Amino acid sequence: MLLNLSAKNFILIDQLSLDLSSGLHVITGETGAGKSILLDAILFCFGYKFDVDVLRSGAESCVVSVEAMAPPLLKEFLSENGVDCDDTVIVKRQQFLGGRKKFFINDQAVTQKLLEQVAGHLLEIHGQNTHSSLLDPASHMRIVDSYGELHEARNLVGEEFKLWQALRRELEEIKTQRHLMDREIDYLEFIVAELLELNPQVGEEEELADLRSRLQNQERDTKAISDILSSLTEPDLQIQIASAQKTIYRQIKDDSFADILQNLDQASIYISEAVSSLEAKLRQVEQGDLEAIEERLFAIRAMARKHNITANELPQFLEDSDVKLRSLTGKIEQQSSLESDILKAETKYHNLAKELSSKRKKVAQMLEDRVGQELAPLKMAGAVLKVEFVDRSLDDAAANGIDIVRFIASNNPGTPLAPIDKIASGGELSRFMLAMKVALFDKFTKPTIIFDEVDTGIGGLVADAVGLRMKLLSEAAQVITITHQPQVAGKADRHVLVSKKQHENHTLSHARMLSDEERLEEIARMISGSSITDVARKAAKELIG
Repeated sequence: MLLNLSAKNFILIDQLSLDLSSGLHVITGETGAGKSILLDAILFCFGYKFDVDVLRSGAESCVVSVEAMAPPLLKEFLSENGVDCDDTVIVKRQQFLGGRKKFFINDQAVTQKLLEQVAGHLLEIHGQNTHSSLLDPASHMRIVDSYGELHEARNLVGEEFKLWQALRRELEEIKTQRHLMDREIDYLEFIVAELLELNPQVGEEEELADLRSRLQNQERDTKAISDILSSLTEPDLQIQIASAQKTIYRQIKDDSFADILQNLDQASIYISEAVSSLEAKLRQVEQGDLEAIEERLFAIRAMARKHNITANELPQFLEDSDVKLRSLTGKIEQQSSLESDILKAETKYHNLAKELSSKRKKVAQMLEDRVGQELAPLKMAGAVLKVEFVDRSLDDAAANGIDIVRFIASNNPGTPLAPIDKIASGGELSRFMLAMKVALFDKFTKPTIIFDEVDTGIGGLVADAVGLRMKLLSEAAQVITITHQPQVAGKADRHVLVSKKQHENHTLSHARMLSDEERLEEIARMISGSSITDVARKAAKELIG
């Protein structure tokens, strides 16, 4: 719902700020007053293109902004596009002399395309120079589905279609990639076999490198210990000391050699202890085949270099390769079962789509009848709406089913059926759209519906019927209409008067919301013309009720 329209230097508008609310809004004014300027301002603000110069004469720039309530889907859409939004949204367009343009949503610069998409969430416009979504064949199926509340059935068809297409893509991928898959399988089988044979473990490289370093150091230490032992035992120093002691005991009787004997005893003990310690160290030497350890260490490192990863990543690489191998072989093995699954999914999709198509055709008949009931009071009794169905082939099937749906119509008996916008004038087209909107009511309605030229060429009871239907629509959406008919104006909740004033060297358009008393006078003017009579005022009062 639109809350406010503001404009500055737009065409003939100098300055404008117009507050809006829910319900039915009518825009009136004398012939030539420029009633469509408010609609033009809204369209301009939401990014629509204009062939005419929109800058007021003498102005350097113009700006139009619209504040509106933000429905949940619009909030979601804006969030996805990086625009912050609370309960309201402010859309603004600025244009400068020379043609440069700026577009804003909640003071964030945006593209013109995004602005137009926002308009699609907020506005439904029916007029001679604008195109309603009801005229877009792409929306016709959604309208039928909304009218018949077929969303659940349509979603089931969509889900089955997605499954069917996913299975088809999977099979097609297998077929087109089979040669590459076979090569990949051969490669992965070689890798997995090679890695399984090596069986590398996380942390093994560090352990082997550390063990290799220790064994290399111990090899040097062992040789040194062996050399020392050899020096102490070959020839055996203990035997030589014992021989020296015997010589002293047998041949020398001098007591002064007692200290020497004691020293030789101690030397024998120290040598014996040294030999024992050295032998103990030899027994403690870490056992390991240095050559075998180096061979495995180098094999692990070579494998890691081959696959351009670290040694610690080899076990995970083996696991990933094995998973990929099993996935590829599984795909090839499941080709036959996949073909069976595709046939089942296709059959289920087709059955669901046929059921949905049957429901749509019943709903379409109801919609045709309902719109027909609305056309007669709108002076279009000879007009008829038909919902045309064209069956899709399975090769051309879609997520929304096997139907191509299009609205076609005839505005006079005997006139061939054709797309609505090809058979109706501006006023007739607007009334056709009004009839459809009333038939759909809250089934397929934007927050704001704008009608232009809906009452051209009508009057009396037909104008009253138009007003009643707009009033009914305004219970489901905000309705804004430009009208020439007092019967329509009398049904309004709010009344905007547009006037044009000629100044010395320029012309300006003004728009303001009328009070109840002013509204009575304006409707009386619409009835009697420039000379307002008491009879006209009485009639206006009756129209307002």
